[in-house]
Amino acid sequence: MALVKNTNSYLTVEEADSFFLDNKISEDWIDQDAILKAQALVTATSILDDRSWIGVAVDASQPLAFPRTGFYFDPKMGMEVNMNVVPKRVLTALCLLADHIAKNDLFAATDTVDSITVGPISLNTIKTKSTQPPSFIMTIQPMLAHGRNAWWRAN
Repeated sequence: MALVKNTNSYLTVEEADSFFLDNKISEDWIDQDAILKAQALVTATSILDDRSWIGVAVDASQPLAFPRTGFYFDPKMGMEVNMNVVPKRVLTALCLLADHIAKNDLFAATDTVDSITVGPISLNTIKTKSTQPPSFIMTIQPMLAHGRNAWWRAN
C-alpha cells in the first residue's frame, strides 16, 4: 500500500522533507529515495500507533491513533495541549523515527560482541544497536499512558 496521509501516515514525504529542511536534524533524509522515505514514514507511523497513548481515539473507526480526546501536560511548554489534532510532538517523533528507519536495517542483528573467551568464560563488550533513537522516546514520553507524565484530562 502506498503512503496515504491520515490513513497509514501522519505526514506526506513532502511534509517530512520540509521538517528536515527547517530543523537541520538530518541531512541524510533529503538525499534518500522518495519510495524509501514513504516506506519509512508508514513503518514509523505503525510503530507510533502501537504505543499506549493517553486518552482515546476521537472516532473508533479512524485508522490511526490520533487525533485523540483530552489533553496532556507538555513539560516543555508548561501547559496543557489538546490532542484533538495530531500534536506537534507526534509529528516530530514520526520524522525522527522515519529518519532512523531509513538509515538503519531494523531487522539486522542488534547485538555484537567485540571479544569472547570460552574457558573460564569472559565477554568483554556487547554493543546493542538501538531500534529507536533516544530523541524519539524523549519526544513522545509525556503523551504515553505509562510514561513519566501520565497526566491527562478528558474534557
